[in-house]
Amino acid sequence: MWVVVVLSRYVRELEIYSSCYQDKQNILPSSLYTCKSLVILKLNGGILMDVPRMVCLPSLKTLVLKGVNYFKQESLQRLLSNCPVLEDLVVNLCHHDNMGKFIVIVPSLQRLSLYIGYKRVLDEFVIDTPSLEYFKLVDRNYDSHPCLIENMPKLTEAYVDVRSTDLQSLIGSITSVKRLIISSKAMFGDGYIFNRLERLTLHVLEENPSNLLSQFLKDSPNLQELEYFSELDDVCFFY
Repeated sequence: MWVVVVLSRYVRELEIYSSCYQDKQNILPSSLYTCKSLVILKLNGGILMDVPRMVCLPSLKTLVLKGVNYFKQESLQRLLSNCPVLEDLVVNLCHHDNMGKFIVIVPSLQRLSLYIGYKRVLDEFVIDTPSLEYFKLVDRNYDSHPCLIENMPKLTEAYVDVRSTDLQSLIGSITSVKRLIISSKAMFGDGYIFNRLERLTLHVLEENPSNLLSQFLKDSPNLQELEYFSELDDVCFFY
């Protein structure tokens, strides 16, 4: 396989795209998972990740996984736990993949972007990333997932676009942000204070958009910039 040859050349960046509509998925060679030189890895499409027990990517800093399948439920978790300097992770979960539990426990991670497709319900959703500075979540599913997001003391910027009516499990983990872009139809309850929030972009999808706006204004004492959009009321203003 050509990937084996490329890896033998001590490549630092590798991007593989494979069509999702082919009859047979591509299985990556085991040598990929022990490549010491690889810094950036991007996988897209009809790829089956069969992560071996012996895996170590000591130089990998950027990992992008879009629409790939996983041989076992623990494949992604095993891979991530053996990337000691990983800083940037992008994962797109689509309807055809077999990921039941999405678990990211990566102490070194600084940027995390997660896309959950329409009708894509997860059995479990756990994020523990103490070094995270940027978090992006786009969830097109109207059903909520069992969710545990914690340990983000360094988070400064977040982008949240969710269709679920449950924000409770998410909002408490992002109160440290300075910049927040949020698109939602849900309220998040009392008891959350955004003491560091300076810039807010709010795109409201609910029937009573002023409720969510009022809540953010009340809970963000240091807010300096506001962009507000309401689809239902056809309202847009900047502050």
